[in-house]
Amino acid sequence: MNETSNNSIEWEPSLCVSLLLYIPPVLLVIGITGHLLTLAVVLTKQYRNTSASIVLGSLAVADSAQLATSLLTMGIAETRGLDITEYNAVTCKLSSYMTSVFMHLPPSLIVTMTIERFISVFLPFQAKTLCSKYRMTLAVMVVATTIAALNSVFLFIVTKQGSGSCGIYETYEYEFFRFWPWVDFVIASLYPSIIIVIGNILIIHKLFTSRSAVAGRKVMKSQKSMTMTLILISASFALLTWPSCLVYITKHSEFYPGGETGPDLLYTVTILMFYANSSVNFFLYCLSGCKFRGALRGLFTCSFSRKKRVVNRRGIYAIT
Repeated sequence: MNETSNNSIEWEPSLCVSLLLYIPPVLLVIGITGHLLTLAVVLTKQYRNTSASIVLGSLAVADSAQLATSLLTMGIAETRGLDITEYNAVTCKLSSYMTSVFMHLPPSLIVTMTIERFISVFLPFQAKTLCSKYRMTLAVMVVATTIAALNSVFLFIVTKQGSGSCGIYETYEYEFFRFWPWVDFVIASLYPSIIIVIGNILIIHKLFTSRSAVAGRKVMKSQKSMTMTLILISASFALLTWPSCLVYITKHSEFYPGGETGPDLLYTVTILMFYANSSVNFFLYCLSGCKFRGALRGLFTCSFSRKKRVVNRRGIYAIT
């Protein structure tokens, strides 16, 4: 029994180190590449004048920022042994603040997308007015400003400590770890999940019950692709973020599993799942969105056609 326990103590920490060493760079490269392609797609003619382009573009930027502020910092710390949060008090405060902001912003943008889809399905004739590009831009700005204000607490309670590490002022430490995990859980997962689940159920019900009507069929056809994208994003969000939030809460409570290595492995796996959520949206768009796939295909074929026209104009050779 003791031998089994010792073996567990030996391999679990090394597994945690390996996961933190190799997984973040992969998620970072895949995520940033996907988000850049997403931004290129939403700037195409098919998306440029739609309200959806505002939310999809904003979500791509927010997810990229989350990967950069969290995974890049984590990767540098693991590979170079350099923790930029410990450089001075300013980098400590800013890094903690930006990490928390971009951890909370993407879920709220998915909520914004859900509300936009809800309006488009239930009020199709008013949707262009209620969800115009200007109003969606304003909505994204309000969401971003609210999240930034809620997380401003980090600018006041986080500092570089005497040991050189970045942490909470001792005066606020007890209250912070008592209440903030719950605040974090509500903002990052609970409230978005509730709105997303209820919104998706209502949207799906509306689309299926509208099938028999002519207007309903038109709504069904025009909204199906974007709605399927939203459902996949919502499912991915719930499956990949809830475990991390629940572990984060229990980590600071008496219910967290005992031992020195098991909890670290559990926390490592769930936090990587959380960051994976910010890396997969591009693939979900490709999987569920016919319009997105068409725009992406057009992005590359357009480039190829442009090159062909230039070459033909110069009379060098013709591509058929």
